[in-house]
Amino acid sequence: MKKVCSIVVIWLISVNSSAQWSDSINQAWEKTKQTSNEIIQDSSQLTKNVIDRYFSEQDVIPDNSQRIKEIWEPLLEKLHQGSKVRKQIAETPSFTFWGEDKEAVIKDYQDIIDQIIMLLRNPSLEKNRNAIRELKNRIETLNNEISQLKEQRIVAPIDDSLTTTKSEIDKKIAQRKKQIDDDQDQIDHLLTQFKIKLTEMGIDLNRAQIEMLLVRVDADDIVQMFAVLDILKEITQQLSQLLNESQEDLLQARRYYGMHLILLEMVAQMQQTYLGHIDTLYVPNLEQLYDKTLTIQANSKERIQQDNNINRKKIYQRNIKAQDLTLKIIKIYIKQLLEQKSKIMTAQDNLKKDIDLAQNTYNTVMISSELSHLLQTSIEAFDTLQQIQLPEIIPFENIQMQKKYAELSRSLDNN
Repeated sequence: MKKVCSIVVIWLISVNSSAQWSDSINQAWEKTKQTSNEIIQDSSQLTKNVIDRYFSEQDVIPDNSQRIKEIWEPLLEKLHQGSKVRKQIAETPSFTFWGEDKEAVIKDYQDIIDQIIMLLRNPSLEKNRNAIRELKNRIETLNNEISQLKEQRIVAPIDDSLTTTKSEIDKKIAQRKKQIDDDQDQIDHLLTQFKIKLTEMGIDLNRAQIEMLLVRVDADDIVQMFAVLDILKEITQQLSQLLNESQEDLLQARRYYGMHLILLEMVAQMQQTYLGHIDTLYVPNLEQLYDKTLTIQANSKERIQQDNNINRKKIYQRNIKAQDLTLKIIKIYIKQLLEQKSKIMTAQDNLKKDIDLAQNTYNTVMISSELSHLLQTSIEAFDTLQQIQLPEIIPFENIQMQKKYAELSRSLDNN
């Protein structure tokens, strides 16, 4: 009887343990599915999250008149400061035991110029580019995830309560494809906005050219120079109007023209900063990547000679071909940057002549109407500068070359 009772007790414990184990498995599976569902958010919400991070509801790329209203008072304040410090440069000795020397005052002036540049930069254009870049990076990530899911699907069961099934993987793939479609729609919208703004600046680029421009490592430099020159045309128009309203008050007229002179020197400083980026960042980093790729390729060529295995030789050959593509794109990239450097230097030479003339006129002119005429001439000069500084943009027709160019740009951005 004791033996029978013991058997019954053992059986009951076993059944109970089995039930608990089964319940635990079911609970774990339900929790896993719940967690999976929480991780995979609605794709439209994910796209919205990227846009919200860069733009508020009302944050579209504003027109120049709206931006001038926003920055006019702080801009005038900085221009007043710049005028005072600029005057100090001529009055300060090169060396002194007391107070600031000429070099220190020039540094103060350049700091004020940098602050004016920050005021005139168009943050919405930068946000636009960053949002496009993040959405494109996510599309690439999602495509990689789809490839991995397809690999998992090959060995996934059709029906199983413990592991992910083929149908569940299909759902994940569909969700990622939907996310890609949503992201691409948003990219199209952002590119359209960007094209409209460039057209307003007098820059006519097609969609492929705009995409190529935005991929470039120097995209922010180029776009912001366009934006600043564009808004300077309207600011100069406003200064011209103020100058005309001064009614032959030469002191006031010279004050407004002095502000214009500072803005010309600001453009020169932007150009010099960009040239510095090319010489000290972009080209040296590309040259380092070129040398590194050559070293890797030399190793690949050495290995392929030493290895008798046909399959490994084929892989080395594919690697060498990919390395050739990298080297080719780096050469193209460096050539583009050096061509753009030449364009900016030409624009810089033209601008220097305008600055010399403006300075000479500021020192000698006695009639405010002459200053007004020169301001109007400067507006035309800004148009010319924009066209000179526009890079030649020829999109790649080969998809592999496009991808490699974008990959190099990301590498340069990270550096």
